[in-house]
Formats: sequence, C-alpha cells, structure tokens
Amino acid sequence: MTEITLDGVTRRWGDRRAVADVSLSLPSGRVTALVGPSGGGKTTLLMLIAGLLQAQEGRVLFDGRDMTGVPPRARDIGFVFQNYALYPHMSVRKNIAYPLKFLSLSRAQADARVMEIAAAVKVADLLDRRPDALSGGQRQRVALARALVKRPRILLMDEPLANVDAPKRIALRALIRDIQRRFRLTGVIATHDQSEALALGDVAACVSDGGVLQFGPSADLIMAPASVAVARFFGWPEINLTPVHIENGLARAGDLALARADIRDGPALMGLRPEHLRLALPGNATADGGAGGNGGVGRIAGAVTDIEPLARETLVTAQTALGPLRVVAPSRDFEALAPAPPRPGAAVVILVDEARALYFDTATRRRLPPLRDAVTS
Repeated sequence: MTEITLDGVTRRWGDRRAVADVSLSLPSGRVTALVGPSGGGKTTLLMLIAGLLQAQEGRVLFDGRDMTGVPPRARDIGFVFQNYALYPHMSVRKNIAYPLKFLSLSRAQADARVMEIAAAVKVADLLDRRPDALSGGQRQRVALARALVKRPRILLMDEPLANVDAPKRIALRALIRDIQRRFRLTGVIATHDQSEALALGDVAACVSDGGVLQFGPSADLIMAPASVAVARFFGWPEINLTPVHIENGLARAGDLALARADIRDGPALMGLRPEHLRLALPGNATADGGAGGNGGVGRIAGAVTDIEPLARETLVTAQTALGPLRVVAPSRDFEALAPAPPRPGAAVVILVDEARALYFDTATRRRLPPLRDAVTS
C-alpha cells in the first residue's frame, strides 16, 4: 500500500493551466475518486501520478519519495484506460501477459500469474479470444486484468466504466471494490459520474477548472458541500437554490418563513435538495405547522408543471413564489397522496425539512457554517 502526495502540482497546455497548484494526500490502501465535469483536470492528474506527464511545478511523491524523473515503468502502477487500449491482434491471454515481459519471470511463472488474475476478474474462459470478440464489459475486465497482472501497489483508472452498458456497471463496480480490497491497492479513479465516485471512492476530490473544490469523505460532498459549485455538481436532480434573508435565526423569502437557520443574519442562498423536500396537498394535515411550528418544516405553495416517473421515485416540478422547485418523492408515497396524486396544473404544498437546508454566502458562494461552529472555530 502506498500513500500518494501531490505537492503544489501544476501542468499547463500552452497558456491554459490544466492543473493548477493541486496539493492532496491520497490515503494508502483506499480508493480516491477524482470527480468533476469533463475537461476539469481529472485525467491530467492521473497522468501526472503515472508519470505519463511531468509536472511543470510541484512534486508527486509515493510514501514521501519524490517521483520526479522516475519513468512510468518503474512506478509500480497499473493503469486502466477509458478506451481499454487492448492490442487487437493479440489474444486475451497475450494482452494480459504483455506487462510481464518486462519482469524477470519464467514462462511457467508468467502463465500462472495470468491464470490467477484472469480467474480473479472472471475472464479465464475468454483467454483464447481476441478483443473484437468481446463485449464492452468483458474488454474492461481484460483491461483490469492487464493492469493488475504485475501486482502493482497503485491502481489508476480513467473513466473505467464509461463504455460499459448500464446493467453491467453495478457488477463491475463490485468487482473493482473486491479486487482493490483483496490486493490491498491504493486506488485512484477519475470519473464524471457522481454515482460511480460514491460507489467506488472512500474519499473524493471534486475537480473543476484544474483545481480541487473539495476533498474529503465521499458522502460529505453531497451532505456537506463546501460551495455552490460542489452542491450543484453532486446530487441529481440538481439542488434547488433560492435567495433568502436570515433574520433572528429564521430564513425568509419575501413573506414566506421557510426554516429556522442557525447562521448569521443577512442575505444568503438556501440550498434544498429535491430528495429533502416533501409533497402534500392543500388542506392535508401534514402540511400544517410551518416554520417554527412543532413539525420543524416550512411550507411553500405551488402548482405542478411537470411530473417525471423515475422507477422507484417520481420527480415533480412545481412553480412557486420562489420560482420552479424540484421535488423527488418515493413513487409509492406520491401515488398514495389523497384523494389522488396531483397532475400538471394541480395545487400542491412543498414541505421543507429545515434540518437538511444548506446555506451559502451570496458573494463567495461558499457554504456558511452554523453559528455554533463559527463561534468555536
């Protein structure tokens, strides 16, 4: 297991900084997800760790050892590329075995190594086929086997599931997690898919415009986003944002009292994730109470403009005094609304769970800490 440290790493493409002064410590024996929009710098960071690119400023260190000038072959890494990068003229067996030609292994040792890793990633029955006879999921397993056959200390993965059909992604995620734990690898995965980052990453770095917006436990990027940019990227449907004014611990928008808010008085942006809102019908008892009442919720009246079934959930968009708000409700709860589930044009009440509300500074767009944390920090 190896700790990877990025110390002020910068890489430019002409006048543009693809990676700008990035400093991170990626934990040993864990998987770090580099997640963010395309073109944000994720793949560049992987290439810098691998030694396929050299940092123009800063250093990459493995367990404190400066890797500047150390060629990729000597870095003890395995790399899984987005496009598989398999040799089309070679069999699966030869593709997996190719990295072993640079090691001092006998033919018998190499064959045993290939069989061991092929069995581990479940491609032992495909060894005599060529890549063009494989499905996308099978090719990705072969690419994973080839990256692991050297028994590297570090496994780097660039969008490893981007070309895999959706039904097979869950199985491949489970396989990657199993392999990483079994071989006790330090893993780094670059992905634009937030669900993939959360499923595979023990920790995550939100990477955008060549910088790191937030780094920490994967769940924190959803539950405690450091900024509006992070809050918008993580979570689907996208978070609802509305301007509010905090007065004596109460978040207000015009005449609406939305929630109790333990932040400083003044203007703020309130973030409400669609899954943290609830739907009710006017006159329903569950819509009573209001902010400051026993229920700890605020109420926002609206009219349904769109309904989108999402298998087990239903996405409802309603026009309100705050603008359009998106609400995700379990489909069972939506269909159970009495006397009948609302349809486009119907009046609804949106209930705010004030404990889940997020608040951001209107100028810096950074998340505002609770007063109790601001006082003690």
